Amino acid sequence: MPTTTYVEPIYFSGDMMALTPTQPIQTPGLNPGQDGFGMVVENASALGGSDSFYRLVWYQNLNASATEFQNGQFWRVEAYDDTSDSDTDPFNGDAGWSTVYSNLVPKSDLVSGVGGGDEYIVLEIQDGSGRHLFYDINGGLSTTPTDYTLLGVDQNGDAGDGDGDSNLDFFDAYSAFTPPICFCRGTMIETPQGARAIEDLREGDLVKTADNGAQPVRWIGSRKLSSVMLMVKEDLRPVRIAAGALGNGLPHTTLMVSQQHRVLVRSKIAQRLTGSQEILVAAKHLCMLDGIDLVDDFEPIEYFHILLDGHELVFSNGAATETLYTGAEALKSLNKAAVQEIRTLFPAPKSLEGVPVAARSLANGRVGKKLAMRHAKNGQLLIN
Repeated sequence: MPTTTYVEPIYFSGDMMALTPTQPIQTPGLNPGQDGFGMVVENASALGGSDSFYRLVWYQNLNASATEFQNGQFWRVEAYDDTSDSDTDPFNGDAGWSTVYSNLVPKSDLVSGVGGGDEYIVLEIQDGSGRHLFYDINGGLSTTPTDYTLLGVDQNGDAGDGDGDSNLDFFDAYSAFTPPICFCRGTMIETPQGARAIEDLREGDLVKTADNGAQPVRWIGSRKLSSVMLMVKEDLRPVRIAAGALGNGLPHTTLMVSQQHRVLVRSKIAQRLTGSQEILVAAKHLCMLDGIDLVDDFEPIEYFHILLDGHELVFSNGAATETLYTGAEALKSLNKAAVQEIRTLFPAPKSLEGVPVAARSLANGRVGKKLAMRHAKNGQLLIN
């Protein structure tokens, strides 16, 4: 697995860290080695929502070779307020940043070593109050006081995440913001009753699909991103597809999707290049074409995911685009609570660990970019 030393503050959203008034305890009545043994973080409240912005700063006992959170390090948490920063640039000096908690020490040794894992770490606030911070790179922590149970058997996190040594690596903390795959608020989705704004859809509502008629929405999730988040992470910014930019008058009106969201391309060029006339291409790979560009005004946005029984093509502002594809990379863009909810909806044998059947062939980055270049060079529409 890739590793990195501490090179700069570690940025995170407010729903990735929670304050607990007491030291975490072990699961009542259970001992190490027993089924269900783990750590309980009690009455923990997230520092903020997914649109609030914080950073972890390692300021004492620095070690240039360390690649993970360890006992003996001293950290502080700082919050960002763009109204206190004249240039609203969180990377230009320390303006806008203020210390919220200091004298923080990683406590992976808590509860027989369950205080840290590949995806989380408990930090003790050494001020005599007994308070601790729970940092979970998956996010999704609630601002309402909540008890969180971390089982010893789950310390290594999901397969493929981290290096399996039950310690949170700096590399994984730096990489915690995963680009989402979803629609922006205001996108109109076709239903049997007509187009409806995606934010108005609910589980059980029917939406039109290209292949299987009307299908019920099984799950819907959302994620808000602040201006600061979009400034900091370019890969979180949406792609704007102007009306008619895909061809044949599609989309009917401007469509805004995340960079990784795939849209349908149907053309002779696709047939020649991939052997299939129809292929799904990530929006970001189409940005070299007229009318398709990366949004750079940093206005706050809200992304929405919708999941159906299978991977489907739905009609968003008239254009055929994908629903949530439950492959490994897509699931990384969801917080742990959302993934667990989806696992409950689709238990084994319809396992999320399997490779889901895609509605169309999925273009990788190389193919997607080449496809866009060919269309641009030949002046061909993506839908023709």
